[in-house]
Amino acid sequence: MRILFSDVEVWDVILNEEAVEIVSEIPDRAKTAQHLVQCVVRAWECKRRGIVVDDITAIVLFFYSKISVSIFTL
Repeated sequence: MRILFSDVEVWDVILNEEAVEIVSEIPDRAKTAQHLVQCVVRAWECKRRGIVVDDITAIVLFFYSKISVSIFTL
């Protein structure tokens, strides 16, 4: 499971579904937020030509639980 925190600039230029797709396609967790910001910058430059790209922040938290099995035999 992943949780994505970002500022409004991300959501101004990409849809929720696009963000989920971008975050899901990167196998290297350490580079996920960086890749998302790079995609947002490209989208910003296409959709808002001539407007300087604002500061963009993204944080992606990864949550993984261990599988545990409890077996009881009487």
